[in-house]
Amino acid sequence: MYLFLGFICKWIAWVCGGFRGDGEQHPNQAHSSLYTDHGDCPRTPEDAESDDVHNLGSPAVHLHRVLQQTKYDIFINHRGPDTKLTFVTHLQEGLKEKQYTPFVDKSLGEGKQVFEEIEAAIRDTRVHLAIFSPGYAESKYCLDELVSMLECRRKSPNGAVTLVPVFYDVKPQALRRPDLPGSPFWHAFQQKKLRYSDQRISAWKKALHDAADIKGFEFKIGEDTNELKKKIINRVQELIAPRSGQSRKQSVPSPNVGGEVLLKETLRRLEEMGDNVGILGICGMGGIGKTTLAQEVYNHYSTGGKFLYQTFLKIGDIKDTSHLRKQALRDLLNKKEKNLDERYVNHFEGLAGVKVLVVLDDISNVEHFKELVPNMKKLGVGSRIILTSRERDTMRAIMSEAPSRFGSYLHEMKPLEATDSFNLFWFHAFHDRELSKAEDEMFRPLALMVVNNLCGGLPLALKVIGQHLYGKPQEVWREATMSLKDRPDIINVLSISYKGLKEQNKMMFLDVSCQMVGLLEEDAIDIWKSCGSCKSRYCMTSKMVHDSLQILKDKSLVEVDKDRRMTMHDLLREMGKKMDEVDKIGSLKKEGHWCHLWDPLLVKYYLTDDEGSKEVRGLSLVGAKQTDFAGLEFKMMSEIHLMQLDGARIEGDFSLLSKKIRWLQWRSSFLRELPPRLHMQVLVILDLSNSYSLARLWSDDDAQAVPSLLRVLLLQNCTALEELPETIKLLTMLRILNVHGCKRLKLLPGCLGDLQGLQELNLNECENLERLPEGMVKLSNLKALSLDGCSKIATLFSTEDGELGANLIKFSALCASSLTKLSGPSIHLHLEKASPAG
Repeated sequence: MYLFLGFICKWIAWVCGGFRGDGEQHPNQAHSSLYTDHGDCPRTPEDAESDDVHNLGSPAVHLHRVLQQTKYDIFINHRGPDTKLTFVTHLQEGLKEKQYTPFVDKSLGEGKQVFEEIEAAIRDTRVHLAIFSPGYAESKYCLDELVSMLECRRKSPNGAVTLVPVFYDVKPQALRRPDLPGSPFWHAFQQKKLRYSDQRISAWKKALHDAADIKGFEFKIGEDTNELKKKIINRVQELIAPRSGQSRKQSVPSPNVGGEVLLKETLRRLEEMGDNVGILGICGMGGIGKTTLAQEVYNHYSTGGKFLYQTFLKIGDIKDTSHLRKQALRDLLNKKEKNLDERYVNHFEGLAGVKVLVVLDDISNVEHFKELVPNMKKLGVGSRIILTSRERDTMRAIMSEAPSRFGSYLHEMKPLEATDSFNLFWFHAFHDRELSKAEDEMFRPLALMVVNNLCGGLPLALKVIGQHLYGKPQEVWREATMSLKDRPDIINVLSISYKGLKEQNKMMFLDVSCQMVGLLEEDAIDIWKSCGSCKSRYCMTSKMVHDSLQILKDKSLVEVDKDRRMTMHDLLREMGKKMDEVDKIGSLKKEGHWCHLWDPLLVKYYLTDDEGSKEVRGLSLVGAKQTDFAGLEFKMMSEIHLMQLDGARIEGDFSLLSKKIRWLQWRSSFLRELPPRLHMQVLVILDLSNSYSLARLWSDDDAQAVPSLLRVLLLQNCTALEELPETIKLLTMLRILNVHGCKRLKLLPGCLGDLQGLQELNLNECENLERLPEGMVKLSNLKALSLDGCSKIATLFSTEDGELGANLIKFSALCASSLTKLSGPSIHLHLEKASPAG
């Protein structure tokens, strides 16, 4: 009987849909509300029991279920009669203008399970906005929603759900004791105590108390609601930008001819996997468009809100995945972690039940997959893993280890059809220029010959050859087709563009393909500009560095990624190394030729070859098995400009090394200090990262040893480094100083302020650094300052003089727990990006 009466009361409430006894409306009429309880019907024993367990259908369970297609970004919890017309409607419009979708009552369509959709909206949105107005507690639905939102927040992995309180004409203190006389909520609670169980009343009071302790926004009637709206929208942008912001999108080649149909088919395959965790493998030869398709899929989901988190990891030929694991932690868990080897697997467990998208681009090693996705079984239902690879066997091996319930599909990329191939080539060859009838008749047959006989439907080849022939006369087109008539393999096809470069531009291309992939563009430019002053007959660096680099970009031979690092397609890199080898073998003795050494076998040969060694411009020992060398072995390599000695141990006379080194990368070195006889007069980039035995840079007694032209000094994780020399003031051209993770560093030299050219200073994780020198206020050109983890620094500056911050646009002090004072009153801050201490 009790159950029957309860059902009848529910039915009446649904049919009537009007105001209820406690002044509330049906969810479709008032505000975004939780599913109904028993309304104002007579309470039953069963009702009392349901009050005790009222918790949004167990958020702990829901958070480990699939996050279905998320229609909404923000759930707004408010009491309609108080704020709907005066504020909430305008806030909703403002959010929509910023491309966010708030959950509103109008979103509920006819015939839908209203309360189930409200429940799903609370569960699936990442931002919950609670607007506490004087009449808020009159609505039991508002209070129930608040209980559930806080439960979702508490259960969410790694703070995935955020509650933002707005105290709309009420004080936070009023929420801490809502049943005290004088509280705007007192009368409502007196009424509810007569009608609801003690357990439910306690749950409401606790929820209000907890919400009062969360930092939010306070507003008084009479103040500017537009200003409040701006503050809330800005806060939402901070919280949801990583999910739908443009910064996360991948750069896709334009135009992507034929890509729309392929993307549509791929998305259909992914959707067919339903609520299963799904693995999509994209395989095919290099240059066929695997990465482009993966980027298109990733970008499609970046703004669709289907996944709570997503990450795009580019693997390639790397041996160590630690930097990719760091990226994964940032993207998927919003974490920065130092001891990855120990904690990555544990952190990955935090994704249990969370719906994510993981893209692993250019993977060729099953072990790399296991390092980056240590337990795919933990991923939430509906998650997707996308792999691209030239290795079909690698794909199959990964898929074979997935549970049988997982969905999987292996997509074999095919060359472009003839029409799409022609259109893509034509676009790059003429930059979409409209040709005259005579020009069309002249070039169309040649274009068909190039497309049909040379490029094989490969987008990369069509793009590179098209860019190479852009603006060239008919004769050059004919030469290109004839030269490759008998050997149209992809490397030879791509080499056409290289062979058409001027000598100085060839050298820049080889620098990138052999050694500079991953180097910051600005660092590479500094190196090349320095080389421009070299008087060696072997050094042919362009005197117009920016123009030459732009030529390489325009020809699609070199690219710069979103992090401003030099990059190029794997096939172009392979072609560059092959061209470098051809120079070494075929033209080594000719004056004016150069070479780069990266093959350990060739390194060993050249170290014993007196004549050939003179031609070496770049040397890389990265990954070499032999790590012990004598200084004498480098005696004949007098022309080296680019030197990467990671992990190498060199004994003997360092004065025998080249005097022309512009870039010295000696990570994980054995040095306690830089050898005094090492030539650093023209050094521009010095990277000694992870040199754990390095105690000091150089002696203050020898000013001649200071590399006065240095632009970048990288000392990350030099954990034995205790001080920086006073003669660092002589580095007047220094642009970047990075001592991230130098844990023994206690003080910085007082002369640091003399480095007027310094633009970036990274002091992250210098946990024993006690203070910053007052002279830093003179660093008027400083643009970025990082103090994350500097737990002993109490104040940023102890002086009120100077104008530090006039150009500062990035400042971070996460976990700088002692930092309480950011600047004196005359410090000027114009920050575009700031991370506060705490």
